[in-house]
Amino acid sequence: MKKLVLVIILVVFICSLFAIDVPTQDEMNTMYMSRLDVKLADLTKVLGTYNDTQKNMEEVENLQYMNDFLFQMTMEIGKVRKLIIESEDMNESDRVNAVTIAISSVKSDTEYDFEKFVADEVDKSNKIQLAELATIFHKRLTAVRKAKLEIEKQIAETRILPYQYMDYLSQEFVYSYTLAFADISSYLSKSDRDYLTTIINSLADAIDKKNATQN
Repeated sequence: MKKLVLVIILVVFICSLFAIDVPTQDEMNTMYMSRLDVKLADLTKVLGTYNDTQKNMEEVENLQYMNDFLFQMTMEIGKVRKLIIESEDMNESDRVNAVTIAISSVKSDTEYDFEKFVADEVDKSNKIQLAELATIFHKRLTAVRKAKLEIEKQIAETRILPYQYMDYLSQEFVYSYTLAFADISSYLSKSDRDYLTTIINSLADAIDKKNATQN
């Protein structure tokens, strides 16, 4: 009997040493929004560098298109960051809604059943899909930035901002913005991760169809 008690005490002691204080989903949502804000702040800085660049592009034809795009994107990011700040003082239920609203900004027209049950197997699949999509988007982002640099050299000579440059700039923003959400998706609940997966798959399909049409 004494040996049994000692074994039980030993097991409990060892378990307590390795016990992990698992955060609640509300705490995870708070961390997600906090990290998302950092990423969006970095993206805003990138847009700011383009604003500085365009100041050195005086008398470039079609420059207003770039001005309008940068202004619109900065405003969109500002809306989400405002929501993030407001979510800090929200109750748990409202914060859940705030996370969902923030995610919807990636592609707001995506259809989704918010009443669906997300099983563990589905969540496991979603994690794999998000990792694969993030890898694809990171590679495309690198390629787009490289192609955009080549066009910038042409702009310096022709003093004309071509449509292709704006297309690359738009793609760069879309990939960067989407990755800001995807790269930290481990903090999301199963339902929000499923929603984000659905949105990014829909976005990837839309981009592929557009590229296929252009080619």
